[in-house]
Amino acid sequence: MQLAFRMQICIWLFAQKPDAAPNFTTTLTTQKLYNFEASLIYSQLREWKSNRLFSSINIGAKNQNNINTSVLDKHPVADYNHLGGIDTIKLGQLESKDIYIGDYETYFSPFTRLQFVDYFLAKKSIGISVQAEKYFGAYHPLNLKFGILFTLAGKDDETKVSFEVQFKWNDFGNNILPAKTRSDKFLVGLSVGVPLSSKIY
Repeated sequence: MQLAFRMQICIWLFAQKPDAAPNFTTTLTTQKLYNFEASLIYSQLREWKSNRLFSSINIGAKNQNNINTSVLDKHPVADYNHLGGIDTIKLGQLESKDIYIGDYETYFSPFTRLQFVDYFLAKKSIGISVQAEKYFGAYHPLNLKFGILFTLAGKDDETKVSFEVQFKWNDFGNNILPAKTRSDKFLVGLSVGVPLSSKIY
């Protein structure tokens, strides 16, 4: 059994730049937010003859803006004038396709994330993953993810390529954007992990 504690800090290279105004009779302002996430991670790896089990728990915080919580009203740029917008000068300079009306705010959201990964088939090359992620505060969704994992052998055991078919339910409790149904917030995706030295034959 292997145990580990580590701290992880992620900073997005590109900023969110939403265009927002308190109402249609005030000027538009381009906001800027560089997403930042910091967490403390405890992980555990157990391995037996027939399977390999990895588990981890994260506790951390991430900066957000209230666009994520649907507090601001989103409108297409093309509708701005028809809705009574007066800032036609800024409107002609916009690069985005949408504008947001309301009091723009930023804040930090604490979160906890729990994950289990188990490889138990085909000589520990096929497995499943389960992840639950809960935010707290003004932005407080429960996000769930289920994955089917498999690996392809590379040139050697150190250069395996991993694939994961992911099934995600964002905001499973429907606390954010309640007008949308749970099925509207369901996503299917594919994640690929390729070591830089991989050579698949």
